[in-house]
Amino acid sequence: MNGKQNLPASTLYPTVLGLALVLSLCHYLGLQIRPWPIEILWHTGAQPGALVMGLGGLILLSLLMRQLSEQYMLQQERQPGLGLMLLGCTALSLGWYHLSSLVPLLTLGLMLYLLFGAYQIQSASRYTFPTGLLLGVLATYQLHYLMLLPILLYLLYPLRALSLRNALGMLIGFFVVAWIVIPASWIFPQLGMQEYLRELWIDVRSSIWDFPLRDGGEWMSYLPFYLIILLWVLSVIGLSGLHARDNVRRRDYGTALNRLSLLLILSSLVWQSEQAVLLLQLALLPLSIRHMSLLSFYTRRTKLIILGIYSLVLLCLVLLY
Repeated sequence: MNGKQNLPASTLYPTVLGLALVLSLCHYLGLQIRPWPIEILWHTGAQPGALVMGLGGLILLSLLMRQLSEQYMLQQERQPGLGLMLLGCTALSLGWYHLSSLVPLLTLGLMLYLLFGAYQIQSASRYTFPTGLLLGVLATYQLHYLMLLPILLYLLYPLRALSLRNALGMLIGFFVVAWIVIPASWIFPQLGMQEYLRELWIDVRSSIWDFPLRDGGEWMSYLPFYLIILLWVLSVIGLSGLHARDNVRRRDYGTALNRLSLLLILSSLVWQSEQAVLLLQLALLPLSIRHMSLLSFYTRRTKLIILGIYSLVLLCLVLLY
């Protein structure tokens, strides 16, 4: 890649990141520039330190996505990887991303890193067991993420790693966390873990089966869902068009990422708006990694067209409210 080809990415992404930061600061200062996504999800009165930590989390997530792309997607070109990496993270930052989003996003990235390492290994419990541990810890953070357990188990199939040993490794790792947390909540009641777990369960029961698409909300409440569907459709079209030129390993990784994002999108349909967005923003992670890989196949003109589509998506997230 020469410098001229790197120019669009090097100018687009810092601009969008700066725009997200300015809008967030305006929201913090109480100005009247309050785009709809930021108004919904960013906590009123967020401190500047939290914004800095959030941007730091985006950097960590970016490094993890780049490592996933270069090591497992067999991608050596840095321009597409860096470009879509920052673009996917920026999409999370525009109202869908706040400091509490950092934990599930980084955890999902680590779980994908482990599962990709289990590719075509029928006895890969050294990968699936820590994946289950991470998922168990994430479920203690929000019980809604329990839906990731069957999704990750299914993900072993397109990765050609589905076996009884691998599935048991993930399940045992997941339940190890429960075996530690539940008895500890009874042995050490002063820690307040019983009340915490009870609140998590009440939150799950009160929020299920109430996604905005079911309660007749305004059309704007559908916008994030439609935008994620658009990104998924673009990913599927790109995957089907490149099968002939893709190698088997990379094709399997792409199929796994597409199916993971689709299952996360479908899982969001059973929750209220706040919980649904948590799953939808997780879906952006595999979609971003997949598009990072797809861009390495295209010509410079096609890359610019795709980058333009992504830019419009981001502008919709910012300006429509």
